[in-house]
Amino acid sequence: MAIDYRREIDGLRAIAVLPVVFNHAGFDLFKGGFIGVDIFFVISGFLITSILLTDLDTQRFSLLRFYDRRMRRILPALFLVIAACFIFGYLWMPSIQLREFSRSVVAVNLFISNFFFMDGNGYFDTAQHLRPLLHTWSLAIEEQFYLVFPPILYLSWKFAPRLLVPILFGAAVASLATAQLLGPNTPNVNYFSPFSRAWELIVGSLLAIAVKKEVCFKERWNNSLSAVGLVTILFSINFVDSRFTYPGLWTLLPVVGTALVIAFGNRNTLVGRVLSFKPLVVVGLISYSMYLWHQPVFVFARFRFGEENLNAIAYLFLIVITGALAYGSYSFIEQPIRRKWRSTRGSLTILATLFICFAVLIAGARFTKIQGRSTLPFRPPEISELDAKLSMNLGLSGSCDQTNPVPEICMTEPTPLVAVWGDSLAMHTALAVKKSDPNASIVQLTRTNCSPIIGYAAIGTNIADRIHAKGCNDFNKRVQRWLTQTPSIKYVALVSIFNRWNSPSLALTEKEETVASSLLLLSTELKNTVTWLRENNLVPVLITPPPIDGRDIGICYFRSVMFGSPISECTIQRLDAESFQKEINEIFQSLEDEISILWLDETFCDTETCSVTDGEKLLYNDRIHLSYDGSEFLGQHRNLYKEILKSH
Repeated sequence: MAIDYRREIDGLRAIAVLPVVFNHAGFDLFKGGFIGVDIFFVISGFLITSILLTDLDTQRFSLLRFYDRRMRRILPALFLVIAACFIFGYLWMPSIQLREFSRSVVAVNLFISNFFFMDGNGYFDTAQHLRPLLHTWSLAIEEQFYLVFPPILYLSWKFAPRLLVPILFGAAVASLATAQLLGPNTPNVNYFSPFSRAWELIVGSLLAIAVKKEVCFKERWNNSLSAVGLVTILFSINFVDSRFTYPGLWTLLPVVGTALVIAFGNRNTLVGRVLSFKPLVVVGLISYSMYLWHQPVFVFARFRFGEENLNAIAYLFLIVITGALAYGSYSFIEQPIRRKWRSTRGSLTILATLFICFAVLIAGARFTKIQGRSTLPFRPPEISELDAKLSMNLGLSGSCDQTNPVPEICMTEPTPLVAVWGDSLAMHTALAVKKSDPNASIVQLTRTNCSPIIGYAAIGTNIADRIHAKGCNDFNKRVQRWLTQTPSIKYVALVSIFNRWNSPSLALTEKEETVASSLLLLSTELKNTVTWLRENNLVPVLITPPPIDGRDIGICYFRSVMFGSPISECTIQRLDAESFQKEINEIFQSLEDEISILWLDETFCDTETCSVTDGEKLLYNDRIHLSYDGSEFLGQHRNLYKEILKSH
């Protein structure tokens, strides 16, 4: 028995998807548009639970049939979008991005993409804007929820019906509490975790149970309460943003607002009539496909034209394209499969789906193995050459990352005079120092994302960062021991981007205590590190990052070669670079009386612009790192080694 169709819920779906799309397009009016996902969660919990309760009531409940319906609902359009992404990614992406994308495809097919993206820099980080399947995290959370919810519902309904509501209510409270606790310390984990999101789906489930049990509300409240719900949703779209712990208590605004609209906004109310407006209903019907298509459309437009070149008009055009693709996939993929391919034996659908999933997994796994100059059939030949220019600059050797003891390949001679200590920026700097002087006597002491700060390590936004921070502290302890036990070392060059210290994050002490991270803490502990070096008769030198403005210069250069966009678009404006690094540079300037500082902008910049190429050579491979050619350029234009030896 099907549940009654409610046009106003499709209208509510439109209210959910449109803010998400406009938010991802960068429209300030929709700065809280990401709350559309929360609306979807509540709607999903309500509708799915309503269907399951109807099946239980009519004794037609079947897990096989439930998952058959879910697969026919979710997977056909998803597979189409993945296939389209594969085509454009194969033709347009550098190998390093194609490899990353392929890993995300594997995660999407296993419905664990939320955990895959959890390990990134965060949902609101700019680097995420180039991930075509980032938005699938919400699908993964739904499927993880529906993996456990139907059996729990069935067992509770059959054996302890009176406990069903208390169980769900308790789970919702626990989930919301988890979100509120995780948010401040690990916002990335909180955002993508099913444990922080489950309560939103459960609210929809509890609402479905209330409707099923015919919990009575006075009808005169319908207009006012549904209006309060809709206003709350619209307020959230414009007010809530990345400053807030999310999900958390603020998420109650869109979640409760959605519940009020569903509970009271029937077709006889003003809100119900507004949401039943045909254009909204049409958008609601294609909302799933629209949600699937918008992120890839935006991402590949950014790859092709450059994010800085896409204005509001361009994004409006992309939204129209998204709508057309959504309507096409809804009409020719979603609906035919849902209506015409209904099998009396759900196992056939499940077997076919598993076969397709396996095929996509194999394809995804194939491309995760791409390395360096890999040449793939039908792929533009220019990409192979570009891959070499965009490869990660590991310095003296790829074996130098966090090794102990220090391998010989990480030294230019057995008794080095200069140690280059720091994160991945120290890798490209070590190579530049070597290239600057044929007699350079150096050793590379580096660990990715690990600033050369004694006693503290910055923690990012997820659990893996805390593990990495502990490893960073351990690594820096080993560096301390090695420096004091290696009498040939007289100079220590400190190199880091220090980017995690000036963002909302934490720091981990050597005793594994968590403290608030800040620029003040960075300044204090950097001074303490300098003091420790001097106390151990070592001369500290600080080498700054190269000029950066936050853009991915490697992708910009890739676009200029592949699509003919002007290489001048990639040039860094000196004022932009100084503004981007202003806070960190102020800390460096405060140390100039205590330590020699080698400012690299003097090498790359004139009074107005900073070089990113040298003839045909690309000097950067991404947003912050020099390429191998960049290290050579720096070494040729500046004798860093001699400058270090002149420090005191």
